[in-house]
Amino acid sequence: ALETPRIQTSIEKSYALDALYPLGDVTVNEQFPVFSTNRVHKDYVDCVRWVGNLILSKSTNNRIVMWKPDVSRLHPPERMSARETSSATALPARHGKDTYVED
Repeated sequence: ALETPRIQTSIEKSYALDALYPLGDVTVNEQFPVFSTNRVHKDYVDCVRWVGNLILSKSTNNRIVMWKPDVSRLHPPERMSARETSSATALPARHGKDTYVED
């Protein structure tokens, strides 16, 4: 998540003088994203910069947007969790009251 010490250190270093921290020390690679959305850009994003807790992003169609990620949705509600003894996973629908079960 964004609050991990490794991410926070990299964010802080990114604002420091380039002479103090080589570029390789600032870059953090995450294999699996903890947040993703398609509500900001409808195309690919080719440039991103943190501005405090906001994100300044530019898409390939030259649209620049400053926005705040909705981190309140990072932790799934209890109704989306699976029990260890169960082989099925239940996911609520995005709209309506249907539930999808995957075995």
